Amino acid sequence: GQPDSAVAGLGSFPVQRALGIANAVVADLLENKNKNLDEVHVQLLSASILKVRKFEESSKNDWSSVLQGLIRYVLVEFLDVQRCQWASSVLERFFLDETTCDIACAALLRKTEGSQK
Repeated sequence: GQPDSAVAGLGSFPVQRALGIANAVVADLLENKNKNLDEVHVQLLSASILKVRKFEESSKNDWSSVLQGLIRYVLVEFLDVQRCQWASSVLERFFLDETTCDIACAALLRKTEGSQK
C-alpha cells in the first residue's frame, strides 16, 4: 500500500480514514450542540473530505449521512468571508463526484425546504 504517500500529502487519502474523521466531526457537533464550526472542525474536514480523490460507491450511504449532518454548518460558513471559499470547496467535492452528486442535491434541497417553514 501507500500509506506513507497519503500521510505526506501525496496521492489520495484513504476513503475509510477520511470517513472516520468526518464522522467524528459530525458526532462532536451534535454532542456539543454547536451552532457553527470551530477552527478544529474546519481543519479536520479539510484534512478528510478535501483530501479524498474519489468517493467510493461502497461508502455512498456513509457519506450521505456525513453530508446530512454537516450541510447546515457548511451553509452557515458562506456568511463568513474567511470561510466562504472553504465551504464552497467542501460542497464542490460532493457535487462534482458522480457517486455523491445526487445525495448532495437531495441534502441541499431538504435543507432549503426545511428552512422556509
